[in-house]
Amino acid sequence: MLNARERLARITQRRSVREYTMNFRQLILQIPDVSPAEALDKYKRGLKPAVRVLVELASPVTWEDAAVKAESVDSIQFLGRSTFQPSSRLAPRAAPADGPTPMEIGAIASTPRSTPRADSFRKQQQREEDTRKGQCFYCHKTGHLAAACPDLGRDSSRASSSNNWRRKPDASRQ
Repeated sequence: MLNARERLARITQRRSVREYTMNFRQLILQIPDVSPAEALDKYKRGLKPAVRVLVELASPVTWEDAAVKAESVDSIQFLGRSTFQPSSRLAPRAAPADGPTPMEIGAIASTPRSTPRADSFRKQQQREEDTRKGQCFYCHKTGHLAAACPDLGRDSSRASSSNNWRRKPDASRQ
């Protein structure tokens, strides 16, 4: 059976970065005299090439920094997740102070915003309901259409004249 140092020399990422990092951490803890530079070098060399290149570009100082960057890259590239949540073991949090931590996501309560797609969907549903009930698209009342809606502040002659867009027959052509 191989000792911890030999396994550290041979460890590679086969699946997720998170799994690789967990295995790497276990080996590092078994070897007391590994320098930070050696640990960083061995960690980066064990990563898959696509992840390794992006980690190298980030110029991490410690292997833990490299692990956080690698998890972020792996999350974006391979797992299809749009948000990255580092392992709690990799990103220790500072002791909570009074009030929210600066730049903490979600520290400021905000009202939920609607998306353009959701707004469009709601408008489409409202129009279908108005059509079923024979209601105006603007004020949602019965008895008229949006083109002649009294709530729009237009006079009815103008609204009805907008429907007369066709050219009248020319007497000289007949």
